[in-house]
Amino acid sequence: MTVTPDQADLDYLDTEAAEEGTYGYMNSPTLTDANDNIIGTPANAYTSPPTDSYGYQSIAGSDNNYNPYVSADGTDLGNVSATGNTDVSCNAPPGFENDVLIQFNYLRWDKWRYTIVGEYHINWDGTGGLSYEQGATSNIGTDVGADGYHFHFDFYTTYSNTDSSASGVAGAGPYTAGQVSVAVKYYKIHSIWAWVPSNGPRTYDADADDHLCKSRYFIIHGRPYDPGNGFMYITWPAPGSDASHDMWSQDDGTNGFRNDFPRSYHYLAPYGANGFLCVMSGKGYTYGWAASFGNVGIHAETDHSSDTDQCDYWKAGTRKFDAISGKKDGNHWVWGSNAKPRDNPKIFANY
Repeated sequence: MTVTPDQADLDYLDTEAAEEGTYGYMNSPTLTDANDNIIGTPANAYTSPPTDSYGYQSIAGSDNNYNPYVSADGTDLGNVSATGNTDVSCNAPPGFENDVLIQFNYLRWDKWRYTIVGEYHINWDGTGGLSYEQGATSNIGTDVGADGYHFHFDFYTTYSNTDSSASGVAGAGPYTAGQVSVAVKYYKIHSIWAWVPSNGPRTYDADADDHLCKSRYFIIHGRPYDPGNGFMYITWPAPGSDASHDMWSQDDGTNGFRNDFPRSYHYLAPYGANGFLCVMSGKGYTYGWAASFGNVGIHAETDHSSDTDQCDYWKAGTRKFDAISGKKDGNHWVWGSNAKPRDNPKIFANY
């Protein structure tokens, strides 16, 4: 196997202005204007900002020449096979046997982002929503890099909604759809594992008698964040807004059925007058671009539960022509993204 070495530190290139000039920032699905209105492109949430050939994203610009196997001194270790102990608990080198291995964490920045946790869809003669009650949980990705500039998704950790005022979206519609986002605090942390004297201060000094074992940067989520200044802890596109209309017009109604065909046909089911559908269990959708810092896309997924259910409620109307049945009726046609509605799909849309 091969391992990625420590690299020359490029954290100084990660500035707010540089991040805001990236493709990832300007095309984020949770991008907002000065008044906190969602103006991003919803369809991007199902993808991810572009990566290089190694799967890395540059947080503050583009870099097509990055190689994660080039060490700080310029040596390419991509073809070197590693054996023995390759994790962060590296063995003490000669002369350091009586020292202790300690992880030191240094905060580089903390920022908040709206992060997508789910979505809702409603077509005609009804209302819909997505709950996100206190106690709801999501899995949010942690991105890792060796130089503070290039990152890749590495693992999930659990985010818990501890805000009692949060409830999600209810009563939206008709003819609307939206992605529901929560405000989350994130941290960029520089972690250093080093052997330091057991009888000295538990601090790391690169110029002292300490031995660096490994260095990595992490972008990791924290707790729920209150944006303040009139901004909302939970947000979604305003009904009738460009973002809401764009999502509904692409995913629901006649266009949505056609765009999702043949999946929409295979996972289709009718619901009658005064019916309802709530998905309260099963896997939720995994968003590859739930939020972003520059070109680094944050992964997130929220499984369905009583705290995080997608629901639609329909009235008793009748439409003159049902394009699916080919006649006048009051049917509401629903299809799941990966299963029939009764089988707890990740997302459902409707006509």
